[in-house]
Amino acid sequence: MTPKDFSAITGLPVCGKPLKYDMEAHKKPKEVVRLFGTPIASLINTKIKYRDIVEKYKGWKPQTAVQEHHLAKVDEIKDYNWGGAGLSCLYLSMDAISRRIVSSSGGYWRAWEVWACEYLKPLALSRPCTDEDSQWPRALRWLSAPDVRETSHNLEQFRITLRYITTDQVNWYPWGTDDTTLPHYVQSSIPATKQRILLQGPAGYAWYLGERVAVQSLGAPDQRIPKRPPPTMLKDMKVYAVDNKTKASLKGFKADDWFAEKADYGVFRNEYVRYKHYPSVTDNVSFSFPNGPS
Repeated sequence: MTPKDFSAITGLPVCGKPLKYDMEAHKKPKEVVRLFGTPIASLINTKIKYRDIVEKYKGWKPQTAVQEHHLAKVDEIKDYNWGGAGLSCLYLSMDAISRRIVSSSGGYWRAWEVWACEYLKPLALSRPCTDEDSQWPRALRWLSAPDVRETSHNLEQFRITLRYITTDQVNWYPWGTDDTTLPHYVQSSIPATKQRILLQGPAGYAWYLGERVAVQSLGAPDQRIPKRPPPTMLKDMKVYAVDNKTKASLKGFKADDWFAEKADYGVFRNEYVRYKHYPSVTDNVSFSFPNGPS
């Protein structure tokens, strides 16, 4: 799932100011009120939604310069990289699941389900609630969609389906091929999609590697072979003191600078990624992709 995908599904842009995390903020109600003013006091011990904050401050009329500053602080909330924080949590939860550290990805499995419905025809629900591609964020058109898949709760069947899925069964451009028609929050996530970038979240740091999904991230006609990732990548999830290298990673690098010189992606995939455990499906596999945006 790319930043562009995540933004199209959730409505959160993957861009903006970096967040500064204080995991003890819930224990400091006076500090929160000092920063944002008295209207937020009643929300401190609850799950705070942005629309609840907006509602609290909508009719509030500042009487002093300090209160005007509080209102400006609330308005600035939208300028931070909430999408990057959410996508980082999604990546870290998937990493934890793959290592069997946890058994569930939490609420983020909803984003993956919508992603699968949009991208993978064999795994999609019977139909979305609305067939209009103009429905944004795209998760809205799958709310309450009927699930008539006979294998909807059969994990092994899903694994078999994914093992044998072919490129013609994938919708490579679910958001269309003209980026200028996309909502502003999706368009603002495109620069991050074209990068290899370290995303910062409340649970840690997670890498997004645009070079590994070149068809989606760069509009390439086919997949490209990525360079081997540097060993330091494995440490960055646990970084707490941000050094210069980490700062550069948080700004991102151009994804197309991270391609290997080898040209045969089919051999690379068979050897390193997918089919080394399933030799029966290595023959007669097509690696062609439809034309997409440049």
